[in-house]
Amino acid sequence: MPASSNRDSALTRSAIDAAADSYRGTGCLAIAKGGKLLGSSGDIDTGGRFTWSVAKSLVGTLVGALDMDVRRPASAYGFRGRRDDMSVASFMAMNTSGSFSYSTGIVGDVASMALDAAGVRKIARTRPPGSLNRVLTENLYNKIGMRSTRAMDNGGSAITSSCSDLLRLALLWTRRGQWGSTTVFTQEYARLATTSAPSNAGYGLLLYLNSAGVGEPWSHAIQRGTGPLLPNAPADTVLALGIGGQYFLSIPSLDIAISRLATRNCVGCQGLDAARAAWSSLLASGVLGPN
Repeated sequence: MPASSNRDSALTRSAIDAAADSYRGTGCLAIAKGGKLLGSSGDIDTGGRFTWSVAKSLVGTLVGALDMDVRRPASAYGFRGRRDDMSVASFMAMNTSGSFSYSTGIVGDVASMALDAAGVRKIARTRPPGSLNRVLTENLYNKIGMRSTRAMDNGGSAITSSCSDLLRLALLWTRRGQWGSTTVFTQEYARLATTSAPSNAGYGLLLYLNSAGVGEPWSHAIQRGTGPLLPNAPADTVLALGIGGQYFLSIPSLDIAISRLATRNCVGCQGLDAARAAWSSLLASGVLGPN
C-alpha cells in the first residue's frame, strides 16, 4: 500500500501515536486515507496475533468473495441441523432464534457453509486439515495482498493476522469489494452486508453498523435505541470488533480505514472501547481532515 504524502509529518506521527495510546494495553494501529497509508504505530506487519471476534467479519467477507447467495437456506450449503431451513443471512445476522442473539459459534457454522460453497465437502463429518486457510488464501488473501493472516482450524474460530493485513481488509470494505481492477465481492453483497438486520439496526452480516439500535455488543441482552456505536462518525461506518481491543473500521464516505490488534492479551479490553478511544483522539487532532 503506498504511503500518503503526510505520513512522515511530525503532526501525523504525533496524532497517530496518541490515538494508539488512547486505550489501555499495547498494540499496533494503522490508518489509511484515500487508499494510502496515512500512518501507523507499533509493528503493523508481524502476524500471529489473534483477531478473536474480528474473525467473524473476515469469514463474512469470504462469503461475499465466494459469491454465495445468502438468501438461500443453510441446507443449500451442506449445513445440517435444527436450523438448516433458515437462510445463510439469518445466521450471519445472529437471528437464528427469531431475535438478535450474539453467538460466538455462528462463525463456525458460516465457515462450514463457505467451505461447502468452495467445493470442500465433508467426509465422515470432517474436512481436510487447513481447508479454511486454503480457501481464504485463494479467494481473499491473495487478491488483496494479505500475507500474514492464518486460520488455525476449519471452524473459523481462531484466525491470526497483522495490523497491515486487517487494514487491507478494512480498505476493501471502504471500497465496497473493489480492489483495483479486481472485484473481490459485488456491490450487491456490500449492500446486503451493511443493511441493518430485522432484529437489530446496528448489525448487518457479521459486521457492526454505526446505526441506532445496538447496545453493548458483548451483552447477550442487546438494548434497542442506544444510539450509534461510534459517536461523531458517519452513518456508513462499519466495524469488526473483538475482545482484547481488536478491531477494524471502514468509512466509505471519508475513504478511511483503521485497524488495531493487541500485541498481547489485554484482560477486559474490548474492541469497541478501543475504537471509540482512537476515533475520539483522531478527531481531536484533526489529522484525518474535514469530517
